[in-house]
Amino acid sequence: RRLTRLSERDADRIMPWLLWNAGYDPRGAVRWMERWGPKHGGGLLRKRTHDGWDERVEFIEAEIATLNALIAEHGWEPGEADWRTYFRQQLAEKLGE
Repeated sequence: RRLTRLSERDADRIMPWLLWNAGYDPRGAVRWMERWGPKHGGGLLRKRTHDGWDERVEFIEAEIATLNALIAEHGWEPGEADWRTYFRQQLAEKLGE
């Protein structure tokens, strides 16, 4: 179950990056979660394998803030946000490499 929850968090984390790279507003992920989550709070999003929808919104918003800072720093246009490299760097830092 923990692995599933971590996988879901990874999916939520990458969502803003994919939306930006496809030319969409990453906040669309937050708007969707805010509309869909409360209506379906007792279903899939409340299983023990998933965080609550409100927690997921906070997590996505935090990733959007990170993405926006990196966009400003690197001058990325849609399609240029290199999430793979950024995620690898973060993982290496966490592992002390």
